[in-house]
Amino acid sequence: MKEFEQIDLSFIEKSLKEIDWLFHKLNKSVDIKTQSELEFCIYYFACTSSDISRIYTRNLYRLNKETDIRFLAERKNYNSDLATIKKIKKDLIKEYTEIELQEMVIDWLNDRKKDIRRLANHIDWIRIDWLAQAKRIPK
Repeated sequence: MKEFEQIDLSFIEKSLKEIDWLFHKLNKSVDIKTQSELEFCIYYFACTSSDISRIYTRNLYRLNKETDIRFLAERKNYNSDLATIKKIKKDLIKEYTEIELQEMVIDWLNDRKKDIRRLANHIDWIRIDWLAQAKRIPK
């Protein structure tokens, strides 16, 4: 079986650090320039995480294909489908473990996307509230 493509999280780490820094900066004062930078960083983070999801999907496809090929080859040697599948999973334990780890990374990235989206919406609501309050102040 061909080796899996590896997931590189260095770009994700950099973009998460930058997003956290921008959120911290926006927590002190909301300005349009910083908010625009944040939107770009969120876009970059989403693109990078979708690339990682694509790598995971390709690796999962390879593993499923290899499992199917081995199942067809090994089925005649065992009494049941379950015994055959257990043998194949035992042989491919390293690959299955790697796929599970990649799946956990994808789940973590999806959770982070939700958190970032919530925070960005909150910052936007704060800015809208400030604009509304400024409009109500008599001149």
